[in-house]
Amino acid sequence: MVKSRRKKKRTHIAEDEEGPHTFVVNRGKLGKTGLRLMLDIRKCLEPLTARNLKAKKYNKLKDYIHVSSQFGVSHLLLLSKSLLGYINLRVCKVPRGPTLSFRVSSYTLLKDVVSLMKRAKTTQNSYESAPLLIMNGFDETIPHHKLITTTFQNRYDRS
Repeated sequence: MVKSRRKKKRTHIAEDEEGPHTFVVNRGKLGKTGLRLMLDIRKCLEPLTARNLKAKKYNKLKDYIHVSSQFGVSHLLLLSKSLLGYINLRVCKVPRGPTLSFRVSSYTLLKDVVSLMKRAKTTQNSYESAPLLIMNGFDETIPHHKLITTTFQNRYDRS
């Protein structure tokens, strides 16, 4: 009599979490600190972000939009560098949502923050839950402020 093979239970793999997913990609050349900023944004938004996304130079925006429906991606964060050297951030709701454009005036990288801490306590458990979003100081009567707040609030889970 032949024993049947035991089917492995994949208990170590987490179930696909519900909620908005994000791609964080760069468009064009960002430089060393710009690429590091992109990786830090991915890490901060990590529970529902494609962490190891490999973006090629020849990928177009249309490619990311087509693939986003297959992976359940709801938002696209695009980092680019202008001719004057400013880093720009575009937050796109996929597939047909509004696109918000921002100029990054200043930023601090994660490695700089950790190096300035007396007792650096960063573990992988720190990034397993969604970040806390505080939308303070936005006037809801101004239409574009209301659009910004709803876009960022819909980016994160309400649980």
